[in-house]
Amino acid sequence: MKRHIIVVTLVSVAILNIIIVSGCISPEDTTTSPKLNPSATTSLNQSVIQPVSLPDLSQNNNADPVNNQLRQEYTELTSTTDNSTATPLELSEAYGKMGKLFLATEYVHEAEVCFRNAQTLMPRDYQWPYYLGHIYNDKNLPDQAAEFFEQARKLEPNDVPTLVWLAEMHLEADQAVEARLILNYALELRPDSLPIRFGLGRVALAREDFLGAVQHLEEARMLSPAAIPVHTALASAYRSLGQLDRAEANLQRRRAAEGAALGVDAGLIRPIDPLMEDVEKLVQSAETYELRGARALNRGNYVEAVSHFRSGIELKPDNPSLRHKLATSLAALGNTQESQEQLEEIVRRSPQYSEAHFTLGLLMENSGQYPQAMARYTSAVRHDPSHAEARLRLAGLLRRSGRPDDAMAQYERVMDIDSLIVEAPFGYAMVLINLRQWAQARDRLADGMETYPYTPVFPLALARVLAAAPDDRVRDGQTAMEIINRLSEEQRRIDLGETMAMALAEVGRYEEAASMQREAIVAARETGPPDLPERMTANLKLYEAGQPTRTPWREGELP
Repeated sequence: MKRHIIVVTLVSVAILNIIIVSGCISPEDTTTSPKLNPSATTSLNQSVIQPVSLPDLSQNNNADPVNNQLRQEYTELTSTTDNSTATPLELSEAYGKMGKLFLATEYVHEAEVCFRNAQTLMPRDYQWPYYLGHIYNDKNLPDQAAEFFEQARKLEPNDVPTLVWLAEMHLEADQAVEARLILNYALELRPDSLPIRFGLGRVALAREDFLGAVQHLEEARMLSPAAIPVHTALASAYRSLGQLDRAEANLQRRRAAEGAALGVDAGLIRPIDPLMEDVEKLVQSAETYELRGARALNRGNYVEAVSHFRSGIELKPDNPSLRHKLATSLAALGNTQESQEQLEEIVRRSPQYSEAHFTLGLLMENSGQYPQAMARYTSAVRHDPSHAEARLRLAGLLRRSGRPDDAMAQYERVMDIDSLIVEAPFGYAMVLINLRQWAQARDRLADGMETYPYTPVFPLALARVLAAAPDDRVRDGQTAMEIINRLSEEQRRIDLGETMAMALAEVGRYEEAASMQREAIVAARETGPPDLPERMTANLKLYEAGQPTRTPWREGELP
């Protein structure tokens, strides 16, 4: 959308004298703003400077410090614009300061008017189009946001936050080529920037340049090993390259990072943004402390996050979201005791807040308190029936505690909520194996192979069932071999080669099976639990004796 902004050449201070439009506002009026007096300048049209209205604050507490801050700043703006000797710079800064406070307090429309006035008065100051770009981004209008970020870039070509945000707008508009050009330039300025590397990886993914995506995203992972979005994007890139083992490894890293943050989603990676940080610092509210803490949490700066969240809680002790984020930060620092205390306080103050129950369940499950964790997950899904992750965790505990029917019911519910959660259909199949319903388990795993073709757990589990199930009607060694042979060498090593040995033995190739099992045992000594090699020797003895195994998984080893 084209914007028509009149930019005037300000010849002299005398031409730019600003006065109150006669009859439009009085000093006591706090609902309409000052305007440029058209009689004070021959080059500035009355329509150029737009009136700024103080928003209706009556619905808020009149004693609220933020409301008082808004009124005081508005009074200062009025005083400046009433001053007939105010320079364009002083007027621009006054409008800009008011706009920043409006933006900080989420009065976006009023902020936009102020920033447009500031830009009109000082068109060479890049911060005003920069702030307008953020306003339109908040409105989910990437095309308009890109126009303003582009204006800011022309005024300040080497400002990295401007470049990153401009590229983001192009990427949202499916303009990957433009985004790549901008980010490549930014990379020359800041080769160690995580947002730039991550952005280039996303651009490469959008262009289906998966090798390029891996290159940039691996660089990003080195810069921030705990960045959840990087692991997610890397998994997608490796999956597209057919390197399913590496995709799975990054999904595991993502789950580990989520576990460290107790399930908090890190969101997109944003640049360090001094101009926006200036906005946030203007208002000391619970909401701004929460935003600052969330950004620190996403950067992995848990000490700073804890400080911000504590400050926010001092202002709003009943805010469950703030306290929950504090608990996650404390847990990430290893202070699980205080984290649990904060979560218990949330449950006491806001018993319906399902995330607190869920996170308490994670803490308890991680410490081996399985019955208590199960109770917490149950509370989480009672208060939020659509909480898929809580149901998934609950299903896993139910399965391991010998309650297969309840576990299957939870897995089915998760599949109804989100069909993309692979763990649910796989867990359901594992319950069937627990029940020794081999034919049904085989069929479920086969369906999983078809539905999730890039997830190796389904073919590996199916191959085990076909190779070693005790049900003669289910066993099919030849098909098991075919499934394994379709997997890459790296994918076969996911379960240490034991599945291949089982299949070889089932088709009568015992010598090869024994050799493969020995290799798997060697690998287990390097990467597996200390007692695993000894447990694996039972199958080796069977193969050496010319016998197949009828045990797909040993006791306690079912995924």
